[in-house]
Amino acid sequence: MTYQDIFVQILSEVSGETPARILEFVKTVKAAKPGGNWDIKLSDKDSEEIISKLRKDAPAIVRWLEEGRQRVASHESKTVH
Repeated sequence: MTYQDIFVQILSEVSGETPARILEFVKTVKAAKPGGNWDIKLSDKDSEEIISKLRKDAPAIVRWLEEGRQRVASHESKTVH
């Protein structure tokens, strides 16, 4: 697996969104901010360890997603129409 695969899987699990929808988001982020570790391949053991840790942190990830959603909503509400 790659870091991208792990990110897509975990966000899909905690958000209830489909992996395809999360992947669309990731592609948008990668296009806006090229580079990073997205495509680094990890061993099966390392991948499972990371996924396990992230699953334990699911409540914090959900809070992070909610905070991001609120920031976007706040920013959009200040937009002149």
